[in-house]
Amino acid sequence: MKITDEGNENMKHTLSLLTTMLVYALCAGAVVDERKPIVSQSSTQTPALARSGSGLMSQTRQGAQENEPNNAGGVANNGQTNQQVRNPADPIFDLNSTSLDHAELKKNNIRLHELNTVRLLQFMTNSRPFSIEVPDLPTGAMERTIFAVARFDEVRPNASLASYGVGGVRGGAAFLGLQYCNDIGFVGYGCDVSSTSPVEYEIYALAAVYSGDTLTLYVNGQPVSSNTCTLATVKTPVSFGGSFVGMLVQVRLWKRALTKEEVAAETRTAIDMLWEIR
Repeated sequence: MKITDEGNENMKHTLSLLTTMLVYALCAGAVVDERKPIVSQSSTQTPALARSGSGLMSQTRQGAQENEPNNAGGVANNGQTNQQVRNPADPIFDLNSTSLDHAELKKNNIRLHELNTVRLLQFMTNSRPFSIEVPDLPTGAMERTIFAVARFDEVRPNASLASYGVGGVRGGAAFLGLQYCNDIGFVGYGCDVSSTSPVEYEIYALAAVYSGDTLTLYVNGQPVSSNTCTLATVKTPVSFGGSFVGMLVQVRLWKRALTKEEVAAETRTAIDMLWEIR
């Protein structure tokens, strides 16, 4: 995708810079006890989109509340449930604040790194996917948004960041990651959108937004492709990983369609979050 807007060029440059910083932080041993869970800080306001250049990374998320846990709920493999009351505008699931079964991650050869308030899941060549039951998951033709931030260390076909539903059934699945041709995209079996192949070791913020009969794919906060189609997703646990080799930084799910401005804001919030590892 060719980006001509100056602000988008700044975002692209920032993500590239963060990729280098992420590698440095991990190589420097900035990894805390893998057994210690974390709870990320929530943001009550959308960060300003007017920020650009170095100012984007030098400012913190607006409205962040100290010591306030994220309200996103979810049930992990170990049966633990978050009981906070959720605002309808909030995501129904946030991987960065959901209880994880650390023994299951280790069994599946997934390394958990926690850098300040950022949780990173590192998938190796022999890692296996894991799944989480997510209450109130959007199914059928319901509106939804799937947002993920990841670094692809290897470009592999069918590399999954997050997926649920039943494959092989028209409209029956919701898959965000790399398609069989190695292109970034969303697969719904007859309801699909795609972009270009990622560059290895670069960080990407991806979002698939479904509203009515329109499916739109965003890459680094910008819409890159859309399709008119119908989803009929079946409810299953949400799976993370599968043919994916790299670093999974964030996955968030909404039971509504985010606007273009909200997707851009989520991307900038993810940049702010990653900046905390510096």
